[in-house]
Amino acid sequence: MSKGSQARYLVIAESLKPQIAAMAPDTLLPTENELAAQFGVSRVTLRQALKLLEEAGSISRTRGRGTVVNPPKIVRNNIPMRTLEDDFREQGIAFETQILGFEASTQPSKEVREHLRLAPKERVAALRLLRIVNRRVICVEERYCRASLAGRLDLDEIRSEGIVEILSRLSEQPIETVEFETEILPSSGEIASALGLTRGTPVLQNSFVYFLSNGEPVETGLIAYRVDRCKFRAVGRFPLAGKSAAPAKDAGKRSMPHGKSAGKSRGGNGKS
Repeated sequence: MSKGSQARYLVIAESLKPQIAAMAPDTLLPTENELAAQFGVSRVTLRQALKLLEEAGSISRTRGRGTVVNPPKIVRNNIPMRTLEDDFREQGIAFETQILGFEASTQPSKEVREHLRLAPKERVAALRLLRIVNRRVICVEERYCRASLAGRLDLDEIRSEGIVEILSRLSEQPIETVEFETEILPSSGEIASALGLTRGTPVLQNSFVYFLSNGEPVETGLIAYRVDRCKFRAVGRFPLAGKSAAPAKDAGKRSMPHGKSAGKSRGGNGKS
């Protein structure tokens, strides 16, 4: 493709953005032939523009139906920290939790064992969840806690109540801190399948460890978000001019591998 053609599809994508933003969700766009004629380009160039908009989450293209406008992206508030359940409820976002799998006792990976500080032969409970908003998958979660807690986990409660609250109650003390790391990564086969993506499509992935008030780790895992359906917000305050920021407390008396950062939670709830 020539440089001129490449520049042209970028211009077309930018021209379509405000038009799409003004349309209601599920509105059908003109056909590729009509849009190509409108901009005076070939369908090849037009498809490049539509591909950019699809990857950004603005539109969806379905064989046999055409190109439709997507709903606005879900906002996930990361700072101040709150769980996904609390965040969505505060925003008035109705969501569904699907349980993809649950194992009451399984052999942990080396990383999970280290994060939960498990004894050599200690096993874990494994839980996989899918979060859905307006019939659209938003994220998939892989969560691990000590197997000793699994016998008291109620799967029906997990569908309606926050996991942080459940684990705090079962542990008889609040979850007060969380260590987490955020990365943009190519999706693995399992994650891509759960999210309805092609393997290797980039996702935003949060890896986390929750700590009880006594400093003991109680849960670890990851949450992978579809970046075409979510955007992320952080609200904080800079330190006063001329003063350095106070050093962060060692939340779990340790650091997660590869520089994972620790954050203090509000009201006993960590980040999800």
